[in-house]
Amino acid sequence: MGEEGMRRVTFAVCLPLDGRAISGLVAGAVQAAAFNPFDRALFLSITQNRQFWHLDNWRSPFQGFSQAFFQRSLQGGIYFPLEDIFKKLFARFQISQALRDVFVGKCAGAVNGLLLNPLSVIKYNMWTANKDTFWGTASELYRLHGCGSFFRGVGSTVLRDVAFGAAYTSMRHYLRRRFPGGKLDHLKHDLTSAVLATFISAPFNYARNVQYASARLVVPSIMDTWRILARKTLEQPTKLDRFRFAQRSLGIGWGTARVTMAFAFGAFVYETLMGKSRGFVARG
Repeated sequence: MGEEGMRRVTFAVCLPLDGRAISGLVAGAVQAAAFNPFDRALFLSITQNRQFWHLDNWRSPFQGFSQAFFQRSLQGGIYFPLEDIFKKLFARFQISQALRDVFVGKCAGAVNGLLLNPLSVIKYNMWTANKDTFWGTASELYRLHGCGSFFRGVGSTVLRDVAFGAAYTSMRHYLRRRFPGGKLDHLKHDLTSAVLATFISAPFNYARNVQYASARLVVPSIMDTWRILARKTLEQPTKLDRFRFAQRSLGIGWGTARVTMAFAFGAFVYETLMGKSRGFVARG
């Protein structure tokens, strides 16, 4: 291959990667700004065991947002570029499309959870302790517990994101193949898929929130958090109270609505930007 051929290959590989990265960051930035108050209120409602609309959950809804803007943009926009990357990787394997989508979602979720867990630990500690700066919170966590602070809850985070990714990616692409249509149809498919994925991953998300809120470096295991949840649920006086307690603890309801809207919205923004970037490359 000559020099000209090498330049064409490099151009073809790097530009889509740049497009994915930029589109993902922009989608994440928009998502971070739109859903930050919702995220904070939801986390506090679970960890403090109070109603979602309790006024204390909504005090200082953008606390620390400016300091952690890039982190939250990355957190909200990395999944879809990872999904695209693993799609290309698994396209080489001779397996069914449905199974390929499951593997793509699992891998995208695993990498997403592993990379972003330290950032999530810092963010949730800011919310729990009512601290104002991202780097100040990170420094204090390191001073108290060393590097281990940033890997708190990593197991439950990765398992949550693997479960979510497998269900979400496989379902949304199945629906798009089964019921082809335009952007509005894709949005409906993504909403439906995110609801299913949120229900499947909710137990791991509960364990993660409990581990993040723990004041100790050695956090309770996933099974311990589930046993405690089951015991507290059974302690409720009536069946309706048990249902409400479990539903609120698992974040099913408002938590489901938040994840569903955020992922569908993020996918819409990302795919819109990717479509425009491909058009730009084609014209270039």
